Amino acid sequence: QDVTDAASYLEWAGVSLGREETHCLHLSMKVLSAATGAREMRLWGKIHGLDADYIIAEGKVDPPEDEEEGAKDALGHTVEPTGQGANTFTYWVCRFAGDEWVRLPIVTPHQVMVARQIRRYMTGRLDAVVGGHPPFPGTEAGYLRAVIALISAETVIAPEGHYQRVEDEESREIEVVPPDAYEGGEKDLTDPSNWVHTQLGLNVIGRTEPDPREDEDAEPPEDEPEKTEPLKPLSEDAAEGEEDVPWAFRPAPVSGIPTQESSYTVVKSLRWPGAVAVGLGRRFANFYVGYGQSATSGPYQPVLPGPIAAEFSVAAFNPAAEGATFEEQPDVTEDPNAGKPAEGEGDE
Repeated sequence: QDVTDAASYLEWAGVSLGREETHCLHLSMKVLSAATGAREMRLWGKIHGLDADYIIAEGKVDPPEDEEEGAKDALGHTVEPTGQGANTFTYWVCRFAGDEWVRLPIVTPHQVMVARQIRRYMTGRLDAVVGGHPPFPGTEAGYLRAVIALISAETVIAPEGHYQRVEDEESREIEVVPPDAYEGGEKDLTDPSNWVHTQLGLNVIGRTEPDPREDEDAEPPEDEPEKTEPLKPLSEDAAEGEEDVPWAFRPAPVSGIPTQESSYTVVKSLRWPGAVAVGLGRRFANFYVGYGQSATSGPYQPVLPGPIAAEFSVAAFNPAAEGATFEEQPDVTEDPNAGKPAEGEGDE
């Protein structure tokens, strides 16, 4: 990504890290890309912390050779490997332009599910403990990665017609439409139907598709989550029972009277305050700057504890012990201190 060029029209949305810092970040990302072999690298955004902020870069890398295949989290859900699903992109963070980049770990479905249920400010320390209920499985590095996954799945967008699906019925990957094959023309980018999501959404278990079954021929369970589809239009983002989409559109005139051909269109997410996109024709840029918190209509209430566990059952613990019962321990009827010297007696 040409960070300096993208920053010039992100300023129309009121978003800027400063031209000097942006230029330094551009050079720093070039060094990072050369050192890691990352592709399609772009400046994702900035998340504020209590002690320090996180500047975030996004890119694609090949999976490491020692990555465990079919790894599962504490809930038994399969973790999507590097380069697939929720881990299609890899993220690096630093505190300021010129600081050392730190690679974030891959995200697990368990982390995404818990991150949806808690609200917590970042501290700026990747090794910090994440408090709250339910308990988060990991440190702030994992929590930051889960928040990035949630924000990206809902707010990274592009003008309709810029991407197309790969010609493979089973694949959900997308590719850029070549300039000579682009037939979109100039579109009214203040229309939600002319924008699409470029990253796959996350289902209720924190994955982009249902958990793979060991027996592929077995019938799927009734509560199996749906598979999310790419290039979903923004016009379909309205919540159930509502007509308005959670987006705000505003033309920003380049000169004089705003027109469809001569003005940038600023798109802001109402569900994730701080997520913005700017588009003009086929040129567009996405950026996030905020606290990593979604908008709520009421005060935050932690998730209530689960139901009280049933009494211990010998049969449940050991099905082979049929007919086994508990016997109450006999009451202690004798003084346990009988025969012991009284306090202070025999000290001499």
